[in-house]
Amino acid sequence: MNFKLNKRGGIIGSFIVMFIVTIAIVIILTIFIFGAGVVKKFDNVDSGIKIYEEEEDIGLDDVFNYVINYQKLVEARYLVIAGADLNSALEEVGYEK
Repeated sequence: MNFKLNKRGGIIGSFIVMFIVTIAIVIILTIFIFGAGVVKKFDNVDSGIKIYEEEEDIGLDDVFNYVINYQKLVEARYLVIAGADLNSALEEVGYEK
C-alpha cells in the first residue's frame, strides 16, 4: 500500500517538474527573442532578409585565401629547411602577405 502511494507521488512530482521546466524554457526563449530585437534596434540593423550570393558576403573567400597562403608558407618553410634563402623561397612559391 505504501509503495503505490510513493509511486503515485513520484509520477505527479515528475509531471509538475516537467511542467515547470517547460515554462522555464519558454520564458528563456522569449527573453532571447526580445533580446535579439533590442540588440537589432541598438545596432541599427535593417529589418528583413538578406540573401547572400557571393563568397565575399559570408567570408568563405577569406578562408580559402588563408588556406592557400598557409599552403604556400609551408612550402616556403620546407625550402628554407632544405637550405634556400627565406626571401628567395617566398618568391619561389609566390607567397604574399
